[in-house]
Order: sequence, then structure tokens, then C-alpha cells
Amino acid sequence: MAKRRMKRYSRRTSGPQKRSRAPLIILCVAIFVVLCLAVSVVIGILLKDQAENAMDRPRYDFEKIEYQVGNKTVKSIEGYHFSKGSNAYDYYAQGIEDFSFCLRHYDGSLDHYSSVAEVTGFDAMDSSVSLDGVVDDIKDAGGRACGYFYVTSFDEQDDKVREVYKAYELALISEMADSGIDEIILLGINVTDENIGEVEEFLAKAASDAKNVAIGAAVSWDTLMLTEKETYHAARIKNSCDFLALDLCHMTVEDTNEGRDEEGNRLPSVFELSISRAQYYLKTYRVRLIFSAAQSSIYRTALELGIVDFQIVGK
Repeated sequence: MAKRRMKRYSRRTSGPQKRSRAPLIILCVAIFVVLCLAVSVVIGILLKDQAENAMDRPRYDFEKIEYQVGNKTVKSIEGYHFSKGSNAYDYYAQGIEDFSFCLRHYDGSLDHYSSVAEVTGFDAMDSSVSLDGVVDDIKDAGGRACGYFYVTSFDEQDDKVREVYKAYELALISEMADSGIDEIILLGINVTDENIGEVEEFLAKAASDAKNVAIGAAVSWDTLMLTEKETYHAARIKNSCDFLALDLCHMTVEDTNEGRDEEGNRLPSVFELSISRAQYYLKTYRVRLIFSAAQSSIYRTALELGIVDFQIVGK
């Protein structure tokens, strides 16, 4: 019996026992989880960076322009309002290179001496200030002199009287162009189906008489949007002078405020919606935006949206 028992147990080996694989599996799972967490963190950081970059980027891709019209230079500007009597060097020291200043106010008055105004007696003026001197100060400081001029002749209903006022304003524009100013933008012209031809003729004459000074003209929102109805008054205005602008002086700072819907999603401002609607025409016609000096902080929102050509004007 003992012999059989020994034979029976002799089948067992004396080598090492087979170890459990559970610890290895747990280790692999732990490493996998750690790697997943690490990858998630990296992806989160990358997405955050992309989101921040997207927020920093302007919403619209307007490009700055600079081109020649004959011997004139037309370019995009950031025209900050330069008040009468201010020091050009102080402005330039703040990084301002494009100076927007008044040549003729909404009421027809002039901030500078004009021999044309003196002879005709049509407009009040400040005889103590020389336009040549103001322009020289701006250029000596390193800036670009960008004057704005309110046209009032087209408000006159009598044809013969309107012709007199138009001739006077053309003479003023020509005289002011002789000051060495870089550009003059004409404001306040109400363009209609009835007067578009007359306006074209006026602008073409002003641009020609200004010689090497760029002449621009501002149109209203309604005039620009007529393009959607295949009425191309804005294009005709642009082709009559050297550059086109859109008058947004009716916009207020409140128009730049964004809103939120019931779910907390961002709602674009009235200003942004206007830019979105008009962006094709702004790019096609290379349009400058005109803002009111009374609401001048609008320019900050404009820069955030990607606007690269604007001018701030007073009345």
C-alpha cells in the first residue's frame, strides 16, 4: 500500500506555482487611465487656447487698402478726432497718426481763415487760424491730415441759387486743397434718384479741382443698401470721386451693446448686425466708416470686429 501511495504522489512537480495575472491587469488599467487623463488635460488646454485665440481674432476680415488714383494716394485710416486748438504732437505721442479735423461745420461755419469765404461773405469763419498752419503742424508731428467738410448746397431747392452755392463750395474745397492737406471727405450730401447725376458732376469737379488731394464722399445707410435693389447710387458716387464712406453718425454707444437670449447665448449688437449685413459692400467698394465724435467710443467695438478704415467727425 505504501508503495502505491508513493507512486501516486510522485506525479506532482516540485517547480514554482503559476502566479495570478490580476496585479498586471490592474497595473495596465491604471496606466491606461492615467494616460487618458493626461491626454484629456492636454486636449483641454489646446481647446482652451484655440477658443481664446478665436475670441481674440476679429469677426470680420477687412483688409487695409492703399492705392493710387492718378497722383493721389487713397488709404485706410484710423482717423481720430483732432479738436480745434489741440497740439498735434500730443496726439501723435499717443500713437495717433491719422488726424480727422473740421474744415466746414454742419452750419457752414469755418474753423480757419478763407479768402473765398471772406470775399463772398457766405460763411462765418475764424480769421485768426490758418489752415496751412494746422496742416503743417500735423505733418511736422508725423501725421496724416484728414479734413472733413459738410456740403449744404444740395439742401437748396431753388435751382439757380443751388448753382451759386455749389460753385462757392467747390471754390472752398479747391482753396482748402491748396493747404497741403492729404484728403478731404465730403459729408451731408443727401443722394436721391432725382439728384444723383448732379451729385456725380459736383464730386467729379471737386476731385478734379483738388489736384493731388484725395476727395471722398459719405453716403447714408439707406443709399448703400439700395445696392441690394440694384440701384447703384453708392457705386456711382465712388466712381465720381476718389473714395467712398458710409455715414454711421446716427449710431450710438448703446447700439454696440450685446445681449443674451433666454438660454444665455450671446446676441450680436445692432452695430455688429449692421456690419454683417453690409460687409460685402464695404469690401467691394472699399468703404470707410464715419462715426460721430459725440459717440466716439464706438470705434473700440469697430476695432474688435475687424474694422480697419474709419473716421470720427464732429458737427
